[in-house]
Amino acid sequence: MSVLQMEICLLQAWYRRGKANASLNGFEDAVHDFNVAMHLEESLSGKRQIERELKLIVDQYKGNNSVDQHDKGVLHTLVKIC
Repeated sequence: MSVLQMEICLLQAWYRRGKANASLNGFEDAVHDFNVAMHLEESLSGKRQIERELKLIVDQYKGNNSVDQHDKGVLHTLVKIC
């Protein structure tokens, strides 16, 4: 396996982990994972896809009724990102 193939696998792993964390309402972890994926992604279309995922997380986060004080700070950070 070449270094380039390993980097692509790493990118996919961070992206998938972000999707999994978002589906489990682990918003803070999901944002971190997508930010790592964004850093690894080189294509503009890939970066746009990750940005769309981040926006979906913000919408999902806002719709979560169990938002406590700590989560409100995280939401504020998420909104800044998107």
